[in-house]
Amino acid sequence: NTLDNLGYAYAKSGNYDAALKNYEEKYMNEVEINSHGSTQLEIADSLRKMGYCHLKLTNHEKALEALTKAEQIQAEHLPPDSRKLTKTRELIGIVKYQILKFPGMNELFFRLITRTGIRNPFDNGLCECSCASPALEEDDIEQHILKRPQNSSKMSGHKVTYA
Repeated sequence: NTLDNLGYAYAKSGNYDAALKNYEEKYMNEVEINSHGSTQLEIADSLRKMGYCHLKLTNHEKALEALTKAEQIQAEHLPPDSRKLTKTRELIGIVKYQILKFPGMNELFFRLITRTGIRNPFDNGLCECSCASPALEEDDIEQHILKRPQNSSKMSGHKVTYA
């Protein structure tokens, strides 16, 4: 599919906005012609690619929405130990981690207290906070990098080259 190839090329070059637009258009086309040959797994694949692009653009809520839809479709049509389903679930975990890792106001306040050494007015000791935890490690999303689309179409007897 041309849109898939373009999306892949844009994603590999780091232009995730353009890649996302191509994957969204591909998704809309697949939904419209679902009864004419697009399988549910192709739709799920487009959703997963959209989720990946949203993740790279730090649109975590949209990424979670797209990946959750993809996971639901894959869970219906793939065996539970499928590699694709496992990878989608891992990507959902990474997105959920990204959503939850950003500190809220309480966490920022407690970090401020522990770093600046605010004194307790009653005993002049440093305030300690058990709520402040060390920063969590970054999850590796490199294993979820988009793969080159499988292209078996031919034009004039030659294989189509990738963008």
